[in-house]
Amino acid sequence: MNAFRKAGLLIIVLVVPVLVFLFLKLFGTNHFDLPYYFPLTDPRTGEVSKAGEDTLYYRVSNFTLQTVDGQAIDEKSLNGKVIVAHTTSGCDEGTCQKVLAQVQRVSTLASTIDNLRVLTILPAEVDSSTQQIMTGYKAQGWLVQNEDEMSAERIFKLNESPSTNQTIPLTSRLVLIDPQGYIRGYYDALNPEDVDRLMVEIKILDYGSSLPK
Repeated sequence: MNAFRKAGLLIIVLVVPVLVFLFLKLFGTNHFDLPYYFPLTDPRTGEVSKAGEDTLYYRVSNFTLQTVDGQAIDEKSLNGKVIVAHTTSGCDEGTCQKVLAQVQRVSTLASTIDNLRVLTILPAEVDSSTQQIMTGYKAQGWLVQNEDEMSAERIFKLNESPSTNQTIPLTSRLVLIDPQGYIRGYYDALNPEDVDRLMVEIKILDYGSSLPK
């Protein structure tokens, strides 16, 4: 009798988790799906563009920028990378220090996520205090650009709000771009919980990019 009980318990232990997994896979909702931003629209009708049933979204593409070190940044060099972009434009020294401290925290993920890149966009005219701050914070996988910052902000959709509910100021706004160039999230660098969420979602994108297509 004890043998039957043990066998029954073993079956429950082994089979039930599989059944739960299959149920969630087939009928559940994936709460780790990140949203896409900026659907493309037909310039004539204003209707959302689609490929079959799938909505088409804006992609970061067709651009060439240069870092303060003279390194070229373009679609090819960032293809397949998870990107976190932000700008220091209009940022006072105190806010800059707080934002860059959080961005540095995000950049530490590069030690385990090889395809992570952090992009800081500086104003064309950088004051000495900001330069000094950047010298202390720059780390692995951290790119700094200050040539034509308005174009860079436009390319990475930093100066656009995805919805009327967007209340994050530009000076602390972080944008997450997936390896395919799609905008996947906005975060407030002055909100530690938002930064924690960003770090989790970077890991989700990295894991998703490692799965077979």
